[in-house]
Amino acid sequence: MILGTGNPEKGFAKVLAKHFKIDFCSRSNGFDLLTQEGRSRFGKKSLDYSVFINNSKLKDFKQVQLLQEVYETWVENDHDGLIVNIGSNSAYDIKGVSRTYEAEKNALRTYSLMLGRHNKSPQDKKRPRIRCSFVAVGWLDLEHVKDRGQGQQKMNPDQFCQVINWIIESPESFNINEISVDAL
Repeated sequence: MILGTGNPEKGFAKVLAKHFKIDFCSRSNGFDLLTQEGRSRFGKKSLDYSVFINNSKLKDFKQVQLLQEVYETWVENDHDGLIVNIGSNSAYDIKGVSRTYEAEKNALRTYSLMLGRHNKSPQDKKRPRIRCSFVAVGWLDLEHVKDRGQGQQKMNPDQFCQVINWIIESPESFNINEISVDAL
């Protein structure tokens, strides 16, 4: 079972909803992930799922805080699972005028990598097996970015879902730490 963030009526969450049997949480259904209370509720809800797709673009490092909430909740409850963090290729370099977005995505990347590597010891039976992947993506061809990224090649979001599916379907005996995907 998959739990994701985002409004399934908009953006990439809408594309995810076409490709996966996934339940979503966002402000549209009463989960304000910008608040600690909302993130805490979400963390508890995530215990009913084996896969979490961290998709929402939450400002002020809230996407990182949500990752932390879910991860810590899973550890405290000895819950195995997979966390897929949808990031951005802007985590690797500065592209625009907003340095905050790049810093937030870089923080998500770094934290995701640390968590994924933290659980790689099968000898440690005291820890749950939590796989954690960071997927850096370039421009997706979505309605809300039609007028942005002029001159940038945009990726088909339906095809990008194949990457996410590959991570979800990968053997539980290894962790895909990081993938970076761009359109040609």
